[in-house]
Amino acid sequence: MNYIDIKKLNVYLSDITRKEIHSKIKILNNINISISKGEIFGIVGPTGCGKTILLKTIIGIVKPSEGYIFKDGIDITYTNPFLRNMSIVFQDYALYPHLTSKENILIPFFMRKYKDNYPEIDPNERTMKVAEMLHINEEKLLNRKPKFISGGEKQRVAIAKAIAI
Repeated sequence: MNYIDIKKLNVYLSDITRKEIHSKIKILNNINISISKGEIFGIVGPTGCGKTILLKTIIGIVKPSEGYIFKDGIDITYTNPFLRNMSIVFQDYALYPHLTSKENILIPFFMRKYKDNYPEIDPNERTMKVAEMLHINEEKLLNRKPKFISGGEKQRVAIAKAIAI
């Protein structure tokens, strides 16, 4: 099951449809969802039904063929994914094996668009704050590479990477 945990915003999808490129097949067909601040919303369905495509559409990785996405009443349908301030943590963690956990968490901070839009944020300070919030111990976890940490620890690092920005 995929969950959307809405903490500080409202999300509304209006008639979202996504078609396969060069095909008439609709992966998503007229999806209408309203998720309010504070709600936890589950997306349930069989393999291949479009759960991940829906999440990717919400955060902007995939563009809808039709419909609109609103965040706090503002149309973000065609807003750059980076500027949406939303993240998703996939099942495979997306951690770079040659980097330490701390370096993996820091990656988004070194993207040019991030540095240009948020110059006042200190990446190291923010990383340590998020690590503390998620109970990620600096000695035991932050200085270790993914192959030396457990699956649960990898998941926490991936979550830290997603929320640090």
